This record gives sequence, structure tokens and C-alpha cells, in this order.
Amino acid sequence: MSKLQYSDDALNARSAFLGVKTIVYVEGDDDELFWDIIFTSLKCSSYKVESVGGVEELKKHAEKIESGTLEGIVARDSDYSRLLGPSIIHPRIIYTFGYSIENTLYTSQSIHTITKAWCKEPSFALSSCENWISTNFIKCHDLLILDLADFIAGSGVGVLGDNCHRFMESQKSATLCSTKISEYCNKSARVVPPTSVVTAQGLIGSNVESIWKHTRGHFIASAVIKFIKQQARLFGKTIGVSYDSLYANAIVHFENNFNVSHPHYLQYKEQVSNAIESL
Repeated sequence: MSKLQYSDDALNARSAFLGVKTIVYVEGDDDELFWDIIFTSLKCSSYKVESVGGVEELKKHAEKIESGTLEGIVARDSDYSRLLGPSIIHPRIIYTFGYSIENTLYTSQSIHTITKAWCKEPSFALSSCENWISTNFIKCHDLLILDLADFIAGSGVGVLGDNCHRFMESQKSATLCSTKISEYCNKSARVVPPTSVVTAQGLIGSNVESIWKHTRGHFIASAVIKFIKQQARLFGKTIGVSYDSLYANAIVHFENNFNVSHPHYLQYKEQVSNAIESL
């Protein structure tokens, strides 16, 4: 629930009250910083990013924008809805590049910078991050297919979940276990309808870039935490990395590096430009 409930008229008057041209509505606090960086980096002016306090509230705002009763912009996670074809298509409803903000925050470059800082090791190589992503997340293909199929069918299995722990080789490992993944997929496949699996297979590519793009954000973040801790141990160090501390490091890196060189820059630029033009 949002902190305050406003009528449509009150919502439309808030931008004038705040002295801005438009309000960008987002789901939660983490999203506020992320989208503010994007709008600022794209030289947008006279806007305010506001959290509505949850995905269901954000969906209501999107529906009001589509119907014409609400001004402003909604910036939301793509989750699986965009992959399947969003129920609402409107220039002022914009989406993350991947499943969620984490799929943009955590790239091999950002993971490299964050890991190097946590481990205090200038020699730590970017290739270590690239290899970890490519060799590990390719194993997630079948999991991702089943997770999407589960979503399509509404089977309620919750294949991937928000934590990678159960699929790792051990409690401290940052390596996904092919055997555990295979066993879990075989079990889940008994519940998820085959027709939904076929549909999912047609939507998810088999390359690691597609897998990383569509994997649930918190699943990725939990894996990144394990990777950083594992690298620290290799350097003879023990560190504690929480989700919040990882996010704090990632958002700073994002602010410093979201420019034309960022792999997702053009996609965000196009969406934001179209949203601003339609106000």
C-alpha cells in the first residue's frame, strides 16, 4: 500500500504542487534511485520520482495513465509481462531492460568494480566475472524456461525464487550445481503444463545474455553476493555482504557509468524520450 491515498485529481495536481512538470511513479525505494539516475543522465528536467509502495499500486497507476485519468509516467520492472506482451502499451509506461533493475545494475563491469573494492585487490581481473557469468548462468536455461512456464500457467511452483542458495554446489559456493538443477527441473516439470513449457522455450534464448536478461533480479543479486564472498576467500579474506550493501555499491557504479557506453543506455534513452514527448 502507498503511504497516502490520493484521488485522481489530487494526483494530477501534485506535479504543480511540487513545482515539477511530471511525476515518475515507481514501485519501491530501490527503484527511486535507479530511475532518478536514468532521468538525470538523460538530461530530463522538472520531474520527481516517487515510490507508490508496491507493484499492485503501480499497476493501478499504469491503468489510469492508459485510460487518460492520470498524468505522469510509470517506470516499472519488465518482469515476464513485457516478454509475453504487456497488457498495457503506452509511451508513458516504461520498462527495465531486463526482468528488473538488478538485470541492469549487475553487469560483468559493475560486478568487477564492486568485487575489487570489497576484496581490496587492484589485480582482480574482469575476466573472472565474465567467466563466472558465462559458465554458471548458462546452467540456468532449463530453470528459467520452467520458471516462465510456471508463470504462464499459474502453476504456483515458484521455480527460481528470489535466492540461488538451493542450486549452489555448497552453502559457501558461488558455482551452480548442474545435478541439483537437473533434479529440481525434473520434479517441477511434473507440475508445469508441457504446453506452457513449449511457449516459454520459444521466448527465451539459449545464450547467456538472454538468460541473464530474463532471470529474476533477486536471484541474480543473491548469486553476486556469493561470488564476491568467494573471491574474498580466495584472497584470504572474510567479508560480509548484504543485499543492501551490494545495492549501495551497484547504484553508485551505475550513476558513474550510465552513459552512451552502457549496454542498456539506448534502450532507456528511447523509452524516456518517447515518454517525455507524450506529456
